[in-house]
Amino acid sequence: MSILFKQINFYTSFQVLIKNKVVFYLLFFVLYFLVFYFDELNISFLVFIFNNLFLIFFSFIFFYFLITFKGPKGEILYISLGLGVINGLWIIFLFKYINWIYAFLGFILAAFILSIFWYFKFIFFYLVFAKFKGKFFPTTFTTKFINNLVIYFFLSIFFSFYYVFIEFIQYNLKDLDMSFCMTYFTQSSNYFFFWLFKINPFLVTFITIFIVTFLAFILYELFISLESKKTNYQLDIQKNQMKEISKNYFYLIAFLFSIYFIVNFFSYIYFKAISKNKALLLENKLLKDNVEFILISTNIDSYFNEFNKRNYEELFDKLRKINKEMYNEKNKIKVVLIPEGSLIKNYDTLFYLENYKKTKLFNIFSEFVFEYLVFNTIAVDTDFNIYNSIVLYNKQEGKFNFYLKRYLVPFGEYYPNWFLKIFGFLDIDNLKYKSYSSGFYFKDNRNYFKIKDISFKVLICFESFKYEMKSDIDKKIDFILVSSNDMWFKNLFMDSLHLKSIKILSIYSDLAVIFNANGNKNVVISISNFSSLRNIKIY
Repeated sequence: MSILFKQINFYTSFQVLIKNKVVFYLLFFVLYFLVFYFDELNISFLVFIFNNLFLIFFSFIFFYFLITFKGPKGEILYISLGLGVINGLWIIFLFKYINWIYAFLGFILAAFILSIFWYFKFIFFYLVFAKFKGKFFPTTFTTKFINNLVIYFFLSIFFSFYYVFIEFIQYNLKDLDMSFCMTYFTQSSNYFFFWLFKINPFLVTFITIFIVTFLAFILYELFISLESKKTNYQLDIQKNQMKEISKNYFYLIAFLFSIYFIVNFFSYIYFKAISKNKALLLENKLLKDNVEFILISTNIDSYFNEFNKRNYEELFDKLRKINKEMYNEKNKIKVVLIPEGSLIKNYDTLFYLENYKKTKLFNIFSEFVFEYLVFNTIAVDTDFNIYNSIVLYNKQEGKFNFYLKRYLVPFGEYYPNWFLKIFGFLDIDNLKYKSYSSGFYFKDNRNYFKIKDISFKVLICFESFKYEMKSDIDKKIDFILVSSNDMWFKNLFMDSLHLKSIKILSIYSDLAVIFNANGNKNVVISISNFSSLRNIKIY
């Protein structure tokens, strides 16, 4: 008996992990945290050399545990809480800036909501599969391999649709927007999935979950078959039957992973090539139109209670320095990009939507030689509604266009009425500030900015996590500008998650993305490469 089972390498290789479930859960949670938040570690650590393949490997064993789940439903709840806490960790940056009570409430709320979604995903196995597997899945060696394969295939598709449906609801919750923790972020460095990112990021989630679930079902069938052989060995079941079953499953998994490696290899070559080409096209167009973009970054600290006290001398020191260096460059059209959060927030920096001539910033910027400025400020209308806005100002002609942020950060930029009713009695300074309003308006009919023949879409910070742009993107768009104040995070792991969203945005839109952010984080991303382009200067 022992000799027989030693021959089944696939079976014995998983026994240690399966028998030590707690150890496996810890490994899975650590791996999920690293892959989710530390995308750049794919370069640094050998364990990530296969572009998150290890996450898929651990995930289908994790799903196997759910398929064979026999314990109390509380275990699924604990698993869901663990993943909810990991996804909610991004909010810990609030503890550095605001009242700790408010920060703690935010973290608890985020982890709780995320845990509910995870629970709804995982309870499927307990309610649908675990209860009826004995009826639908024969556990004897007489079961035909191909019949079971078909059943597993369709059940995996069904579960993948269910899983994506839950995440789609999670993505679209306005007052509890959790679009920063979608499953597709775990595959943002996996070239195998880049083709699917071009269609829709949720398709990446669907295929990822399908692969994981299908492999988990295969693993389940293999173990059930081997255990059946183990208990019926005395009933004269031939040894070659065991070998044949083991071979079938081994060849199937080897075939699937062979396809994965082949597609991943050619995808890597293809997307590296088009990434370089996209960046070159943008560079050539800027050179042709003689337009030069100047990205300014500041290290101004972010603090709710200090919005009106921030010293922005650093910003204007840089503007004066650049102004002096480029004073004699009359042949170039210079466009200065100032990221979100760089300007002090007071009455001097307000942008008046209905009476823009009252805007004092235009006078402040008049001392500089730049032809265009693209800057973030607070816009206000006649009803005193305020907006997080991006303004494109043509200094020479005195013309402007503006974009008003559409997707606001819940609890960061606005407070739902239900939240204020529940927690409004708390003496939390941040709740005293007026919420931003949601916008999306442009002064012109088109929904993008234009400088000569250069056209670009603008998004503000959190909006890079939203991928609803294809209907808005005109074929004339040359790139997307994301303006952000990432000094909130100060090199916490949330930084890498934000860059993931930028990468996916570039793949999805098939455009280069200019990321204009505080904290010396200005970059140009084309598909997956960080590019250095002529006529785009970073200060």
